[in-house]
Amino acid sequence: MIPLNIRFAKDRDVGFIYNMICILENQKFELSKFTENYLKNIIDKDKYYLVAEYQNKIVGYISCHGQFLLHHNNHVFEIQELFVDEEFRNQKIASQLLEKLEDELSLHEYDSIEVTAKNHRQAAHEFYTLKGFTKTHFKFTKRNKK
Repeated sequence: MIPLNIRFAKDRDVGFIYNMICILENQKFELSKFTENYLKNIIDKDKYYLVAEYQNKIVGYISCHGQFLLHHNNHVFEIQELFVDEEFRNQKIASQLLEKLEDELSLHEYDSIEVTAKNHRQAAHEFYTLKGFTKTHFKFTKRNKK
């Protein structure tokens, strides 16, 4: 396991995180809109954006959004993205990011942490299962026709 510095994301990290998200989603997003929303999100107390650094280079990223859900009568947090640079995969970086996130969330009262992974991401399904997540839902998506 390589020694990491896991910290909250900062303004200056936007370029790297933008590139990671574009790779993860296999598309280019409008950078100005992405940056505007990223800067709003990193200061929101119900959102957690963590980066993993190795030798002053960001090699991984996790984001998690929380909200109070009436049907849980408590906060629920949902992991939005988890990404590790391809060059640094299989070195337990995702595990360390998830562990740090869970440490941060343990400081708050909440019901659960949820995550959605696309059907074709079998490695992600296996990872989350190994980390104690269980399959409890089906997710349905309807795209905006505009």
